[in-house]
Parts: sequence; structure tokens; C-alpha cells
Amino acid sequence: MQKIKVFNAFAIALLLLAFASGCDPDKKPAASLDSLFVALEKPMETASFKAEDGLDFTSQSGKTTLQIPASALVDASGNAVTGTVKLEFREIYTKGDMVRYGRPTQTTDGQLLKSGGEVYIGLSQNGAALKLNETSQAFVRMTTDDPDPRMDLFYGVIDPVTGIFSWQTDSTPDIPNVVASVDSFNFDEFAYEFFSDSLEWINCDRFWDIPASEKTTICAKLPEDFTPINTVVYVVYTDRNSVMHLWAYNEAEDTFCGGDVPLGDAITFVSVSIEGEEGEEVYSLAHQTATVTANLEVELTPVETSLADIEAFLGGL
Repeated sequence: MQKIKVFNAFAIALLLLAFASGCDPDKKPAASLDSLFVALEKPMETASFKAEDGLDFTSQSGKTTLQIPASALVDASGNAVTGTVKLEFREIYTKGDMVRYGRPTQTTDGQLLKSGGEVYIGLSQNGAALKLNETSQAFVRMTTDDPDPRMDLFYGVIDPVTGIFSWQTDSTPDIPNVVASVDSFNFDEFAYEFFSDSLEWINCDRFWDIPASEKTTICAKLPEDFTPINTVVYVVYTDRNSVMHLWAYNEAEDTFCGGDVPLGDAITFVSVSIEGEEGEEVYSLAHQTATVTANLEVELTPVETSLADIEAFLGGL
């Protein structure tokens, strides 16, 4: 009986110690996927302009131009805006940047898209977001080396429950919204041109339209400690300007999966993870090339990797 009493006292002491540790006011919160993407982000491009004058903006790379008409902006209540407005802008042309910023090329129902370029257009005044009035549109021109007349507009959405980002088709999908143009002074330079009545994330892309009989489901198996809490897994297509987020997670199998994947495609599985506490983050990377076969499953083994090396890897995709 005495042994049982000693054991109980020891167990209670352990519980009290654990409780005290859990209430430690100096304990830092665990690092999150949000902080992973923040760490990978490059600064937004910014500009200021007068709302009544409009904006004519060219990105630092020279690949994208943006025009906002004069007197085209309203606040959240629909009131016309005047005075200084701040632009926050980002362009995404590479598959590495699609991973870096968590902007894969798939729709809300998981269909694969071919991207001609993604842009973020944020307009604000004194920290409050602005939008276009009902009669105005932004004009965007994005250079391309591979003009495709089937391109259309898609808008970025975030699922309020899962936090997963995807693309939603334009409200008029049967009406061409994108024009593939050629420079009248340089016939080797092509671009996509379009008008948009919405801001924030915009994708110039199209469906691949691959028959269901030529697609399959694929999975990546990771160690059990790597879950959607601390890990994202993407599939980068070698011969398509497309990136897929494997967002279907099977906890019992420790697998990240996705469907509608074209058979025979050359791909690279990429996982990026974050662990540790805020301010003391530990990053991990895993990647493996493969050719898509029916119900393909690969094993990924994340390796602790510096943020700089992860960025270098993404820059090569």
C-alpha cells in the first residue's frame, strides 16, 4: 500500500509540474504555417498616387503594368475616395514563387490550371482597404513567352474553415476576358491584357481540360510528426506552368493527397515545414521527382534546412 501512495504522490507532483509549465508566462507560442509564409515572403512593391488622378504603374521587373482610372475608388461604405492612396503589388510568374507565397494553380474544387501569371493588387487609404466603384475597372498587362488565346480570369479565395487558398472562376466564364496581344514595335514580345472589376489576387489562366480517364490520385507520405499543422506539400509540374497543393490529409496513413493529376506527367513533390517556437523556428525541406502513375505514392523525409537554402531551392523551380 505504501508503494501505491508514493506513486500517487509522485504522479500528482508530475501533474502539478506539467500544469505549472503550461502556465509559464515566458513560454513562447509554437511557430505556425502563417509564420512560415511570412518568413518566405519578399516585400510587396508599393506606390502612392492621388485617387482623383489615377495610377499608371509598372512592376520592378517590367513584366507587369497596371492602370487604375481617375476617380475610380470607393471605401467600404461606397463613398468616393480622394487624396493619397497606397498601392501594394505582387506578381507571380514562376512555379517557385507559387510555392513561396502559397498560391498554387488549382480551383476551389481542385481542378488544375495553367497560369499565365498571378498578381496581387491592394489599394488602401490610412490603412483601410479600398475597392473599385461599380463603373470602373483596373487594366492589367502581363508579358508572356507562351501566348495562349484560351486564357481567362480567376480570382483568389480563402476557405473560411480550412484557410486553404484556391482560385474561383470569373462570373462570366463564357465571355473572353483576356486578350493575348503582340507588341506593335517588337513582334517577339507577347502579353496578356485584361480588365478587372475586382482587386486583390487575380490569376490569368485556363483549365487544362484533361479527360478523367487520363488522371489519377497521388499521395506523399511523411513522418507522423509532419502534419497540416506544420507542413505544406505541393506538386510542381515540370512541363506545365502549374503547381498543386496536396490538401487532402489522411491522418491514419500520414499522407497528403490530391486528385485530377495527369498520368505520365513529370513532377516534383515539395514539402516545407516549420517547427519550434516563435523566434526559434526550425525549417525543413523535402523534395522528390517522379513520373505520375496510377495511384502514385512517394515517401518524403524532411531534412532541417536553412531558410536561405529553401529560398534558393524554390528559386530553381
